[in-house]
Amino acid sequence: MKPADLDIAHTHRKLQGVFAAARDVTERKRFEQALQEKNIELERQNRRVEEANRLSEFLANMSHELRTTAERDCLNRGNHSRTFSCWLSRSQSTGDRAITAV
Repeated sequence: MKPADLDIAHTHRKLQGVFAAARDVTERKRFEQALQEKNIELERQNRRVEEANRLSEFLANMSHELRTTAERDCLNRGNHSRTFSCWLSRSQSTGDRAITAV
């Protein structure tokens, strides 16, 4: 074909050919599904860790409150010479009450 013939074919809107392209996205879809499932599992695990952290923080605060209460009670009672045994006794009874409350 001469360049002039190409121009004529183009101006008459004749179909010169067809081009088609396809891509298999099966593997990509599998990967996306696996990624979504992994994200859901990680979110669940993250919630469990956050709950455990809140419990740990609560127990640390309770422990602090129990210790300071027992120490204050022993010192207010004038048991300076027997502070440790007093503290131990008060900690046990205060701890028992806290466990009952929880």
